[in-house]
Amino acid sequence: MARITIGAIGDIKFNTRLKPSPLYDILRKATVATANLECPLTHGVIPADKLFAIKAPPSVAKQLPGLGVQVVSVANNHAMDYTGKGLMDTISHVTRAGVQTVGGGRNLEEALAPAIIKAGPAKIAFFGVACTLPAGFAATDKKPGIAPIRISSMFAVDPGEVEEQPGSCPFIHTHVVQGDLETMIRAIEKAKTFADLVVVSIHWGVTPGWQPVFQGALAEYQAPLARSLIDAGGDIILGHHPHVLNGIETYRKGIVFYSLGHFIFQSKEIGQSKEIGKEEKAKPRRLAEIRGQRVSGPVSPYTRGYKQAVVAGVRALLSSPQAKESMIALIHIDVLKGKKPKIIGAEIIPSILDRDGEPGIGSPEHAHTLLARLKAYSEEFGTKLRIANQKGYIDVA
Repeated sequence: MARITIGAIGDIKFNTRLKPSPLYDILRKATVATANLECPLTHGVIPADKLFAIKAPPSVAKQLPGLGVQVVSVANNHAMDYTGKGLMDTISHVTRAGVQTVGGGRNLEEALAPAIIKAGPAKIAFFGVACTLPAGFAATDKKPGIAPIRISSMFAVDPGEVEEQPGSCPFIHTHVVQGDLETMIRAIEKAKTFADLVVVSIHWGVTPGWQPVFQGALAEYQAPLARSLIDAGGDIILGHHPHVLNGIETYRKGIVFYSLGHFIFQSKEIGQSKEIGKEEKAKPRRLAEIRGQRVSGPVSPYTRGYKQAVVAGVRALLSSPQAKESMIALIHIDVLKGKKPKIIGAEIIPSILDRDGEPGIGSPEHAHTLLARLKAYSEEFGTKLRIANQKGYIDVA
């Protein structure tokens, strides 16, 4: 019997040379490790028509092997911030650095193709997909883009509530577009014919403040989608995007990390967007203050005040204590000759981002707060997380 370990981290986004961290040593010791690369690596100058268009210099790619990752997903809502060329630049630079990419390509077939990694005696198929899809980002048979799982949204209001309190938030129902789910299921089933394990990296969910509080941390579609991917043959689901940690679910013989948080997140350009002006930073004004401005005529959601409110909200979120919490997930797997690999459990290594957005080991108090929060989130799925020695442990077998 052999035991292998898959190391997983969430979003990584940085522009400069990183400081050393003992957490990178942990990742390097894993049999194989993976991350979500949250921004394009390109010299492109044509940004997408969206509020936040971010990028990093191509030289960033050379640091990826030093972090200990062998495969990164590029399927996220920033992958094409500098058009399809920016995406293809990213794939080229990362590949040249010796790291495989998943989730993006010159067409849908390439975007859906898994990376096959030999980990000890096991073959692991890694996929990258995104539910966060700005207009034009999804790959098609004829154009570059990222692997899509589209989501439909419906808004329900309680007539009694809106009569008593006009302007109340609706309940947001979200469902996976069936055709995209079926495409992904076929891809997983095909991969399972030649791979021992299937790992799906998925950009999904809702950032805190963008969903009504009464709906909880997850969007309605997330848990059913995760379970469908495991039912199809997926073993490990690695979620990211919300900038904070979400719970962990053990389902059948698989495991779902609803959000790993952001592991490296330098965010100096937040507050500088092409719509507001590159020299003008959004003032840290309260959302209520901006909403209270007197206006004449109909209010567009894309007014200058709205944009400033969104930028201010994102900056406030990224500076919040919960957005500083991150983790390394180490998934331990036993590989028995002649049998299917078996996920034994997961080990959670807490991480705290410093003022530069780089990861480090926080104090025992930091670790306890993070793990206690993660334990509470996971209990909502019936998952038991044991805390010992400033780490978290989950049994799967």
